Amino acid sequence: PVSIFLFQEVDEAELSILQKVVGANYTMATFTDQNDSSWGGAQAMFYLSTQFIEHTPSHNDIFTYAGRHADRWGLNLLGYDNLRIYVYSMHLKAGSGSDNQETRRKGAENVREDINTLPIGSRIILVGDMNFYSPGDAAYEWFTADLDGQLIDALGTV
Repeated sequence: PVSIFLFQEVDEAELSILQKVVGANYTMATFTDQNDSSWGGAQAMFYLSTQFIEHTPSHNDIFTYAGRHADRWGLNLLGYDNLRIYVYSMHLKAGSGSDNQETRRKGAENVREDINTLPIGSRIILVGDMNFYSPGDAAYEWFTADLDGQLIDALGTV
């Protein structure tokens, strides 16, 4: 089975529908709208309750400058002592042009700054509607730059 489902642009009223779609074996993680519904919706995560339990103090909302927030959740892997993964979901600013690229970059910078608050060696999954239009997008370059908190794109830039 799928371990984690992540959704962007979720209105609070849609949560019960999503719960039915993913099924009863999945638990909804902390959901915070932060008025994001007025900007297309918030982030929602459902995780397989036989594999994980949410570490609720790890949840954080991170402003992306697009009128929306990214979310960070901590999931403890059941059956393992002190094994936690951090999951980020976001919807960055859409649109071409330097102003939109800069807004995406500022959002990416906020998320990466949050990543740098985590313990060294943390396991991180980052997903979302990034709105990258090329590997040269400023936000993509910010996420993958060889600095503290560098993210690796498993598919590469080609």
